[in-house]
Amino acid sequence: MNKQIEVFKMSGRSPLLGVALTLGFGIMFGIILSFLYTFLVVTIQFPYFNLFILLGYGMALGYITLYATRLGKIRNKKQAIFLALVVGIFAYYFQWVSFLNFFFTGNHDFEGYQESLGSLPSAGLLLFILNEVNSMGTWLVFDVVLNGPALWFFWIFEMVFILGLPPLMVYRYPIIPFSEELNSWYRKYTLKYQFESIATQQAFRKEFKINVPETINKLNYGAPTRYSEVVVYFLERENVQFVSVENVFIEDRGKGKTNRSSVIHLQPINTTEAKQLMEEYRSKKEWLLNY
Repeated sequence: MNKQIEVFKMSGRSPLLGVALTLGFGIMFGIILSFLYTFLVVTIQFPYFNLFILLGYGMALGYITLYATRLGKIRNKKQAIFLALVVGIFAYYFQWVSFLNFFFTGNHDFEGYQESLGSLPSAGLLLFILNEVNSMGTWLVFDVVLNGPALWFFWIFEMVFILGLPPLMVYRYPIIPFSEELNSWYRKYTLKYQFESIATQQAFRKEFKINVPETINKLNYGAPTRYSEVVVYFLERENVQFVSVENVFIEDRGKGKTNRSSVIHLQPINTTEAKQLMEEYRSKKEWLLNY
């Protein structure tokens, strides 16, 4: 990897085996999550609470897809978003199979669900069945059967949420450095020291490009609610590592929303400098998806 590059950029590669692994992993867990989602919905039968269940279901699909793209080593953001959409489509279809299995049989066991997956209805037949179910209604809201346009609205909202949240999460997920030579992702290490917030960012960037450790060492300790955070992306046996710096501000005296703004984004540094920072200020290895 060439240190002359200004910042890290993805190669855009997506190996065919990685695409298959991503889809297989995502669809497999989509089958399980869809069953659990339907089980909670039909058990609780409280539309307002079901919105939180829907949120958890969509986020779980998103994180599963993100993890799958890491396993598949997908380095193309557009393809990763498309794969997330495909996983969402399958999961949406599976949750309807699970729901209709319960609606018509009255049982919600995983064995019956598996049997239903073995005889999936066509999209046209599924739409016909949904139209019939809609006319009968599914829930009672204040002793009123929820059916017709109101139920169609909820189903459309549910569809948009399930199909839209996983691709949105993948889209918003930050870039993680990847070594093409070692065929491996870098790991994220956050320095435990909270540095002062960087006010003069342009001057800081100029000094940072000249000497990274010296520029970091000049920073004082930050305030509890306003500070800067330094992250090192490190991979053994690589000659070039990467570092990012963010200003962090916590609203409402540390009790409110945490706002982050990028100061340095994935600037390459040599391995000696990276190890020096990680040893001097101590570092915390982040979870795979905590980026």
